[in-house]
Amino acid sequence: MAHAESVRLPATADIWLSDANASERNTSMGAAPRLKLKAHQELSAIRFDAGSIKGREVKSGRLWIRKAGEDKLRYLRVSTINQDWNEGRSERSYGPADGATWLYADSNNKKSWGWPGSGFCDVIM
Repeated sequence: MAHAESVRLPATADIWLSDANASERNTSMGAAPRLKLKAHQELSAIRFDAGSIKGREVKSGRLWIRKAGEDKLRYLRVSTINQDWNEGRSERSYGPADGATWLYADSNNKKSWGWPGSGFCDVIM
C-alpha cells in the first residue's frame, strides 16, 4: 500500500482576465505582482508545473492564496483550462493587450482560445 505524500507544485505563470465590460475584454496584466479576483466577471488563471506528479494518482489538492488586503471574496471556483496560453509582460492593471486576454489565448498572435470567435469561458469548466 502506497503512503500519502505532499507535493508542492510551483506556479509558473498567471494572468488576470475580465469580462466585466467590452473595454476590458482585450486587456492584460500577466506580469503584474498581484491577481485580481471578482466573482464571475474577473478571473485569474494560474499555470502550475505538474512534472513532479507525472504518473501518480492524485486524490486531493489544496490551493493556497495570500490576500493583499481587505477582501469580500466568499467563493472560489477552480477549473482546468484545456488550451495553452501566453502570460504576457504587461504590468499594468487593464493594460494594453499583451499575452492572454478574455478574447485570446495570445493576443500578440491573435491565437483564439479554442476556435475563431471563442473566449476564455469556452475552454474552462
